[in-house]
Amino acid sequence: ALTYYSQAADQFPANLPQQCGLLKDRAWLHIYREAWEAAESDLEQAERLATTPTKQADISDAYAELYRKRKRYELALQYAHQALIHREEAGDILAVAKSYNMLGNIYISMNYPAKAVAANNEEYTMFQQIGNLELHAKTRLNIGGDFYLMEEYEHALTHYQSALNLLTAQQMSRQVG
Repeated sequence: ALTYYSQAADQFPANLPQQCGLLKDRAWLHIYREAWEAAESDLEQAERLATTPTKQADISDAYAELYRKRKRYELALQYAHQALIHREEAGDILAVAKSYNMLGNIYISMNYPAKAVAANNEEYTMFQQIGNLELHAKTRLNIGGDFYLMEEYEHALTHYQSALNLLTAQQMSRQVG
């Protein structure tokens, strides 16, 4: 995939609107491969091309993950909060919820499970509002994991059970529908 992204980046004009997304996506591939400098370079280029709050938020998320993986947590938090602000500007509640998920991931990496619970609870509330049961269940799993790390096993079990119930109900409704 990285080869194809690189070929596309080389063949398309630098000012093409899709270039921003291409560079951001290629940066994610570099992050997964732990090619930190290449990821940072692509994100810097994408950042210069970002013209909307949504694009800026997507790039900030990638920066947040880059710095989380590198254990540079303060920078990761800075970019995650920046992504959240951009997403709130854009008004996309699903994207805002996903920003809270990023914050939760960073807090878990920092070994702050109580702060992760708070971020994941915000995410949970938003998924309830939009009625996405699958993401609602995933968030319940995350919150259960946060409580597990805090050794609050009863709370963890409650959230795990809730996630299982949501997923079971969703699977059953798919079979009936």
